[in-house]
Amino acid sequence: MIARNESLDPLATRMEEAFQSHFDTLKKKIFRNIDNAHKAYKKMKKDIDEDVTILYFPPEAAELDKFILAFTPIIWDVYKRGWETAGKTINNPLDWDGDVNPTLLAVFEEQKNLIAGMSDDIYKELKSVISVSYKEGWSIFETKEEIRKVFGINDSRARRIARTETMRGLNAASFAMYGATENVVGYEWSAVMDARTRTAHMLMNGERIRKGEIFSNGLQYPLDPLGPAQEVVNCRCVSIPLSPLDMELET
Repeated sequence: MIARNESLDPLATRMEEAFQSHFDTLKKKIFRNIDNAHKAYKKMKKDIDEDVTILYFPPEAAELDKFILAFTPIIWDVYKRGWETAGKTINNPLDWDGDVNPTLLAVFEEQKNLIAGMSDDIYKELKSVISVSYKEGWSIFETKEEIRKVFGINDSRARRIARTETMRGLNAASFAMYGATENVVGYEWSAVMDARTRTAHMLMNGERIRKGEIFSNGLQYPLDPLGPAQEVVNCRCVSIPLSPLDMELET
């Protein structure tokens, strides 16, 4: 079973800091490009054309590559921590082989897609602000203030996503390790029984399944990357490994 607090917080903080550092750098680049464009057009005694505003943004693909590059070593540290923590809960745990484990490799691709979607959403929001800025004739100061608001919202989004993706990685790694050993034959859903937990997940607390089955909410394990947002965002649930004896006792 994953240690919900001790394993989560330092790793989630690292991920959140990486996200925010990326956003801060992106914001500075956009502000610099805005200033340079306006200075250049002022010298030419021309007004900024709407087509020029696209130059405010660094190339999306390059920025996404940097985003993924910052995310990758952290999430693999998360996987390794989850694997090692899971190993402490069973007899004869397996040595770390996550970098070739098909379950973790698939989860990593899904998590990269989620991060890419986050980056795409931010660019869409920023482009919308710039478009309104041009049409409404905002000053540079007004435009920058609205851009700051977008990044302010994304600071809280980065915190939420960092915590969700860290917990997702820990659970995925434990699921991968449990799935590779014969000492685990099933799983039990374990929810944090407090006011922050979804009612649906509190009702699932103690639900058991065998390997290869899925829980009643359609997930293989808590924070399954294939699950819908309403089942995974900010989830703190974990799955407890069940031995053959555990399952026999239930029967």
